[in-house]
Amino acid sequence: GLLLAFLLCRQKESWIKAACLLIPLSTILETSIGRSPALAFAYTCVDMLTGLSASYLLQRFYGPRFQLRSVKALLGFVLVACVLCNVMGAMLAATIATIAKEPGSFVDVWKTWYIACTLGVLTVSPLFLSLCESRWKKATIARTVEAIIVSALVVTLSLFVFLTPPETLDSRPALLFS
Repeated sequence: GLLLAFLLCRQKESWIKAACLLIPLSTILETSIGRSPALAFAYTCVDMLTGLSASYLLQRFYGPRFQLRSVKALLGFVLVACVLCNVMGAMLAATIATIAKEPGSFVDVWKTWYIACTLGVLTVSPLFLSLCESRWKKATIARTVEAIIVSALVVTLSLFVFLTPPETLDSRPALLFS
């Protein structure tokens, strides 16, 4: 979600520079949680491909300054980023996990990857896109309350996804939230 928002806030010309910086950083972070460098690099490439393809398609359909200011843009964002690109990314990640003999079945890895990426895209991307495109206005009580509620929802969803044991996590509640 963060990568998608970052890319959508930038011109296409800067995407290669960003990828060259983010690929090594993400690979190092992946290896820090115990993955082999090759597997970490493969998962990082899946993340980059998903973010770059979603950004490219959204800018291709909606212009170089994509903004979530209409229902049409919101539906396009959900269809492109959450459905098309996250399904593709989850399939690639599950294939890599199967080839690398990672724990879990193809379907379990696919569901986990898809749910995690979709929640990230639906919660983090709009937040950072709004920060990118907005002009800072004076904080009102209504905006402060809205910010507190959105922050609480992001924290609650994150805790739900990351603290629920994998064997008890059924994808339906998470998909209802998304």
